[in-house]
Amino acid sequence: MDSYLSDFKKMVLVVESLKEYKQTLVDEEGIGEDITFNLFGWRGDQMVVVAQLSPGLMNEKATRLKRLVAAATVFRTGFGCEALSFGAEGFCVVGDGEHDESIPLKDQFATNKDVQECITVLHVGQEVDMAAVPYRYDVGRKVVFGNPAKNPEPEKFGVVTESFKDIVKMPVTSKNIGQPYFTDQLVVGLESFGFQVTVIGE
Repeated sequence: MDSYLSDFKKMVLVVESLKEYKQTLVDEEGIGEDITFNLFGWRGDQMVVVAQLSPGLMNEKATRLKRLVAAATVFRTGFGCEALSFGAEGFCVVGDGEHDESIPLKDQFATNKDVQECITVLHVGQEVDMAAVPYRYDVGRKVVFGNPAKNPEPEKFGVVTESFKDIVKMPVTSKNIGQPYFTDQLVVGLESFGFQVTVIGE
């Protein structure tokens, strides 16, 4: 297994995974399809669990963040995750572009060429880091990704960031971490929250 000890390496892996996921989604479903909430859990230098919120639940804005925080809590207390990464769709300002800070970026997308759709990644581990990777569509359902951009909307992830910072500090008392029967029960619980779960290397 490859080692991802630093937060930077973890971020790079998550970004590349989400770029691949985005391209696959567009290939299968067509242009305009957005990735859902993706949560990645790390123990030491290894990614141990990934959960994707079911597409049908993404429109439930009143509950989707609660589901995400609940899943992150399971990642910490059940899987013993020491760091969490979160990926979602968003908007960012590319290059040295300008924007109106009084208007949400999503409302400027149609009229401001400096505002582009992007994949945004939040990582909470030893430090808190955020990356925004802009993209555009090309012929043949090709997703063209740009260089990482500045993201002037950290407040968009404020609740998630603060929740994750608290979660990664929670005590882990279970002696069953990594045991197959225990892992199976954790997966069942996460699925009941509306997530599709992949356990890695347990």
